[in-house]
Amino acid sequence: MMQFDTPFTRMLGVRYPIMLGGLRGHGRAELAAAVSNAGGFGVITAGCFSSGAELRAEIEKTRSLTHQPFGVNISMNPGVGSDYGALTNEFVNVVCEEKPVAVETSGRSPEGIIDQLHAAGIKVIHKVPSARFAAKAERVGADMVSCIGYESGGHTGNDLVAGQIVLQHALELVHIPVICAGSVVDGKGFLAALAMGCAGVTMGTRFLISKESPAHPDYKAWAVSHAETDTMLVQRSIRNPLRVIKNDQAMRVAGYEAVNPAPKIEQIMPLITGKRTDAAMAAGDVEGGLYSCGQGIGLIHDIPSCAEIIQNIVSTAQECYRNMERMITVD
Repeated sequence: MMQFDTPFTRMLGVRYPIMLGGLRGHGRAELAAAVSNAGGFGVITAGCFSSGAELRAEIEKTRSLTHQPFGVNISMNPGVGSDYGALTNEFVNVVCEEKPVAVETSGRSPEGIIDQLHAAGIKVIHKVPSARFAAKAERVGADMVSCIGYESGGHTGNDLVAGQIVLQHALELVHIPVICAGSVVDGKGFLAALAMGCAGVTMGTRFLISKESPAHPDYKAWAVSHAETDTMLVQRSIRNPLRVIKNDQAMRVAGYEAVNPAPKIEQIMPLITGKRTDAAMAAGDVEGGLYSCGQGIGLIHDIPSCAEIIQNIVSTAQECYRNMERMITVD
């Protein structure tokens, strides 16, 4: 079996440079612990919770399920002025007290909280949609950057550049470790990311379609029967592109945006609110919400455990590596 020694594995203290991505509504203790127990880096998504107390309880629950390192994802939601918002600040205070190994931040720049997190001994991984934001993350003190591209599930950024281009540009610009995030679902994509110079990968969609994922069974069944062409972008009208599954609700939003190319946020909010999606997912209504999903869905055909996912990735990467050795001769 392949052994890995990358800045990712050394910094986070894990066996495999594979991280669970932030999954609003689904990044809970059972899934995070399953990824960590399998040798990866599990991540709890703070956006699943409505208070710092709930997040603290989930961290404690995760610790009861695994003795391996794990982290917390915090979306830097805008607040008033330079503030990140009361709930986001509450989450930050909780993680500084609970001290997970790392925090993955996304959205706005984390510069206002990096010193606080570092003082608590927590590493900061900032998710970015472009190389220029990777460079800024390095300037403000992030320990690693996680780069996403146009094909990624969730918020893709406004540049709409393919992930491989974002990654290679970021690798040229920054000196901190770069993580590939977006449409990596198997050993081929994993090995390709390492070959480019990435320190590891982040996977959201692949782990979402796993046995331990709390996603509704009807959603998982939809996922394994659809292709990469069954996702689409919405919310470009408000400069917040979101890649989601192509369903009835996504088509409603796209139709509204076609007629209203520059809506006010309060006008479009009833169509895109996360509460609508949360309710639809809880009911198993695959058509009724905006479900983040990367184009890598087209490569997912089963619903294994997290341990099986990671072992399949490693064994496939090893096979591909050996094939490359047979094809390439180095003088």
